[in-house]
Amino acid sequence: MSKLTLVAMFCLLASPAMAADCDGLSDLRGDNPHPQTYQVSGLGPLTMQPMAIEGCPQRGDACAPVSRQLHPGTVVIVTSTAGDMACASILGEAPNYMLISALLPISALVTADYSGAVWTGSWRYSIEQQILIKAAPENQITVDGTATWGMFDPLRVSSGGVNQGSFVATVQPKKGRVAFTQDYDETMLPYDPTSANCSVRMWQLGPYLAVADNNACGGMNVTFTGLYSHGSWAD
Repeated sequence: MSKLTLVAMFCLLASPAMAADCDGLSDLRGDNPHPQTYQVSGLGPLTMQPMAIEGCPQRGDACAPVSRQLHPGTVVIVTSTAGDMACASILGEAPNYMLISALLPISALVTADYSGAVWTGSWRYSIEQQILIKAAPENQITVDGTATWGMFDPLRVSSGGVNQGSFVATVQPKKGRVAFTQDYDETMLPYDPTSANCSVRMWQLGPYLAVADNNACGGMNVTFTGLYSHGSWAD
């Protein structure tokens, strides 16, 4: 089977036109996200060809658009479907780990069961978001998130204009998910996207951790929403 050249997007803040095609971040920010894990089937490699990189914090080769090949067995996260196409996402390579989303034919994907995957470890997304998860008593986990906006902008750093955000929560995973609101006194409350306090949902998706927050977990433009892979910024 010949390669399929598909349009893909590197984006942190996608325009409406881009989101109308395929935008994994917009799907996670939606009212009822339901990300699922799939693998590329044995039909041959698919090529994800990016059109642009938006929100890329660095210049030079690190931000140059390059295609990504998905070989049989490659894990992708599907956040929505339209007809016989799926909006699938992966993470790009170091140093930016920018999200790559593309429309893929559903026929080229098979479901993947990672129900036994562990939550614990260091998880990173983009270049300014990191989450550390540790085991806690009674089958709970402690989730510790740190995020910034503007950390890699020299002008913002020199002027003190870097915004920060964080949360710490001990919660009980249920069916591969956790959801919570961290009250002002760090009390854990049920997830509430309309809350003025930090509210977060997470999905354990095997090699990926999908996260969606309510944009109230830090300063302006700080968000934890994204697709995380194992690793830390100290690596």
